[in-house]
Amino acid sequence: MTEPRPGRALNWLTTDAEWVGRQIASLPAVWQDTIRRKWSGSWSMLEGMRQRANLAVLNVVRELGDSQRAGLSPDANDETIRSRARVLARHFASGISGALREWADWGRLRALEWALDNLDRMGMPDLWPGLAPRVTPEGALIRVQTETWWRRTLRKLFARTVERCSIGLGLVNKDRQCYVSDLSVARRRQQVAANAQAMERTELENDLGQRMNLAEVAAKGVGNKAVRRAELMTRISGFDVIAQDLGHAATFITVTCPSYMHKWTDKGGRGRGVVPNPRYDGETTPDKAQAHLSGQWAKCRAWLARRGVELYGFRVAEPHHDGCPHWHFLLFHEPGDDTRRAIIKAFLMYFLASHAPRERGAAKHRVTFEQIDRSRGSAASYLAKYISKNIDGYGVSEDLFGSPAMESSRRVDAWAATWRIRQFQQLGGPPVTVWRELRRINTEELPADLLPRELSDALTAVNLRDTEPEAKWAQGWAAYTRAQGGPCVSRVHLRIKLLRQESGEINRFQEVRPPDVIGVQCAGRSWHKPAHMVAMLGDRAPLVPRPAAAWLESERCTWFVVGAGVSLPRGEAVRPWTRVNNCTRTTADTGQGVRDQVHFQRGKLGRFRPRATPAPLPDGPPASTGVK
Repeated sequence: MTEPRPGRALNWLTTDAEWVGRQIASLPAVWQDTIRRKWSGSWSMLEGMRQRANLAVLNVVRELGDSQRAGLSPDANDETIRSRARVLARHFASGISGALREWADWGRLRALEWALDNLDRMGMPDLWPGLAPRVTPEGALIRVQTETWWRRTLRKLFARTVERCSIGLGLVNKDRQCYVSDLSVARRRQQVAANAQAMERTELENDLGQRMNLAEVAAKGVGNKAVRRAELMTRISGFDVIAQDLGHAATFITVTCPSYMHKWTDKGGRGRGVVPNPRYDGETTPDKAQAHLSGQWAKCRAWLARRGVELYGFRVAEPHHDGCPHWHFLLFHEPGDDTRRAIIKAFLMYFLASHAPRERGAAKHRVTFEQIDRSRGSAASYLAKYISKNIDGYGVSEDLFGSPAMESSRRVDAWAATWRIRQFQQLGGPPVTVWRELRRINTEELPADLLPRELSDALTAVNLRDTEPEAKWAQGWAAYTRAQGGPCVSRVHLRIKLLRQESGEINRFQEVRPPDVIGVQCAGRSWHKPAHMVAMLGDRAPLVPRPAAAWLESERCTWFVVGAGVSLPRGEAVRPWTRVNNCTRTTADTGQGVRDQVHFQRGKLGRFRPRATPAPLPDGPPASTGVK
């Protein structure tokens, strides 16, 4: 006899709830609660609704299955990822070595087949390192046997997959977990803490007898958030200084992604809550949204360049509450209504008109412009808040949603690390890499009259003491920019460039290392008083220019791990570093027979790799290298 439908439905309810529990048992508790709540809200005794609710659970669990690739659970911590990386490295090392022993003539080919088959069975064929450019088959085989490669790959894969699943479940928004999921924040915090502990335990000593703690060295670089914030503000303020000197205008622009890239819609105002966005396409993640903004900016910049509009300044990327990025631009440009109209037209064309221009509120909120009024403050002050709250929250009490800025900055850091989003980007101007390299050169023994004037000015600009006020630092970046040729100088026409050396070394993946940066090079003019004029006119002899070229090398040291470090065995050498300045004496060669050209090069102490001859400068090499 057929059971009455109400009782049968009740039995279904009990059976279905147990089935749902089994399906989601391996997922984190917060994911389980979310899935159960959605399922119970859509389940009904009606057969059609019951089937749809259960099918939705199956689809969600199937999508979340990607988060368990490589045998990791979605709530795995960083230590679990490290352990799994060791297991996978040993597994592939054992299998590949076996294939190489078994197949003498075809060993490499058989090892490649074995490795690819294993990755495919694990559901990770897209992780094969040979898919990356400039990776050789031998290098790919070595990578899959290396723990550090697996650790880095699993972190990237795991972070993005788990975060994508959290966004799909609706967990990332200002009402629940702002900017990024709590799982990603916890994993990022564990990773940072583990790195800090490793650096604290690592003691290094170089071949000149200097000994340093790795954490102390890191604290002096841009890895230190305070240093990073100070350097960014120095460069922004320096651009503002040079813009005022040139009479350039400044515009603050904010661009956001189309509505269909946002998972949630804000009801408006603090504390009003959020609702699911009915226009969301269901597949856009923060990294795809970032790629969209980058592509549109490339088109916008090219359009303006073809019309002779030159821009320089900074771009800041930060997340909306649902993780979708938006950008803030601080752009300096020539004054005038024509230039301003061209900039507005370009941004509206590529950030509004090309993608869903008729969306509700798009015309008002997608792209906004604000002309900088320096009577209300410097142009740099418009970006100061965004710089601070996206690095360490310094000087900011709370974010837009009322959360403490310090905690928000940690969540933003986890968001940027998870999706590999570049938060701050300099637009135009000379490269900061040369600026940092110049700061490692000791100027005490450099005779400025022998150096090209551009290099001498740049060295003076970058070598400011920490006791100098911040306003002086901004002047230093402005002076360095002028020495390089101005804020809109192209990379081809830079006056000071990095000095590189082909080492010819092979890395652990049996691939040739890229050239090492060993200093800076410059071709320009120096000013001097010719001897015959001094003989005739004495102190009244005029200064006249002459071509000059300079190669300045920073001294390299070989460092050894002497403490309880985790990165290298005790006593093993690290690659030569450039982070510590060991500049010593200098030598000069005026070039016999070439009176008006000077080649100046730094001498070195200690044990170093043989140095190759530097590449010729744009104006041609000097007559004598002067190497000693």
